[in-house]
Amino acid sequence: MTTFPDYPPLPDYLPVAPRYTTLAAVKIALGIDDGSLDSVVTEAILVMETMIDVYLGTSYPQTPDPSPATSDALDPAPIVGIPELVKKAAKLGAIALTKLDDAPFGTAGSDEFFGVIEPDNAGRAFASVKPILVGLRRSWGVG
Repeated sequence: MTTFPDYPPLPDYLPVAPRYTTLAAVKIALGIDDGSLDSVVTEAILVMETMIDVYLGTSYPQTPDPSPATSDALDPAPIVGIPELVKKAAKLGAIALTKLDDAPFGTAGSDEFFGVIEPDNAGRAFASVKPILVGLRRSWGVG
């Protein structure tokens, strides 16, 4: 019988603080210099980080297995820390999501022109960073 190692569970889907990128980094990239949109940008970061975790099938940072039995190419040991690709994907995805929700074609006919994260925009923003993450997936062949 095959036994599988215990990986850390996925994080709470209602995180309260960014883990993979910072609010300041995304605001600088967007050219935002005041605090009026902090909640919107933070929400975009949290949405992207949750989508990344679900897509990858794991969450970072991870703790190493204290007693790795064998090295299996199909089931590699957990990565300690946060990979640079995950950090970049979170930042780029949050930027894309914030800008997609700001775009007139995404909110035409709406009373709110900024600050509402639409599911279709989140999907399009995540699709733009998905190729960066393919090599880090834990659940190969799914999705």
